[in-house]
Amino acid sequence: LNAAQAENLLVALQGHGLNIVAMDGITVGDMYSLQPGAPVVMSPGQRYDVLVKADKPGTYLLQALDPATPVSVSPSGID
Repeated sequence: LNAAQAENLLVALQGHGLNIVAMDGITVGDMYSLQPGAPVVMSPGQRYDVLVKADKPGTYLLQALDPATPVSVSPSGID
């Protein structure tokens, strides 16, 4: 959930791709898979449900990236 007032939130899981299964509580028709390290871009008030296929056992950072980071996913989510 992006609870920010006026800026996008970019979230990525270190070394893993996120698989988007729902946006704002609505299940997507086909799961949308992001490449490892690619962020989910959330506009203010937007939320996503994601699945992660875990890799090797370990600790991985869930990162909030700088909103100025160039990305290929539209701010509204899935193209």
